[in-house]
Amino acid sequence: MSKKTTPKKTSKKSTREIENGAIILLILMISIISAIIGGYIGYFLKLS
Repeated sequence: MSKKTTPKKTSKKSTREIENGAIILLILMISIISAIIGGYIGYFLKLS
C-alpha cells in the first residue's frame, strides 16, 4: 500500500507545481501585455 500511496503524493506535488507554473506564466503574460499596451499608449501620446 505504501508504494501505491507514494506516487499519488508525487502526482499531487507535480500538479501543484504545474499550477504554480501556470500562475507564473499568467502573471508574465499579463505583465507583457500591459507593457505592450502601455508602450502603444505612450507612443500615440508622443505622436499627438
